[in-house]
Amino acid sequence: MEGQKSPTILVADPDELMRWAVAQRLSREGYVVWQVAEPAEALDGLGRSPDAAVIDAELLSAEGNKLISALETFAQQHHVVLMASDKPSLNLDVDAGAVLEKPFNLDALAAMLADALGGRPAR
Repeated sequence: MEGQKSPTILVADPDELMRWAVAQRLSREGYVVWQVAEPAEALDGLGRSPDAAVIDAELLSAEGNKLISALETFAQQHHVVLMASDKPSLNLDVDAGAVLEKPFNLDALAAMLADALGGRPAR
């Protein structure tokens, strides 16, 4: 990915510590990370066309159909990782490229995104 701009990842999670940890790990990999906490911010972030999105399932149930619809459209051309704290959230009807149950390994998330985006960004 040398000579190209770093991929942008939207990280949407209402939990500030989780959002920070994910963002820090992905930033160390060379990604540009947009952090949001609210469903409306996640909806806006998807509209800005990041290269991938890492979204907590809690936000999908909070915003309802608008965010789910936007995420489904986004997932047709971009990689989506859905995070969930509980098993029922893992059954949401969203075509995510991957679903991670919290807590999860941040290195595994970084590797998953690198595979989905064609390699790690140049640092």
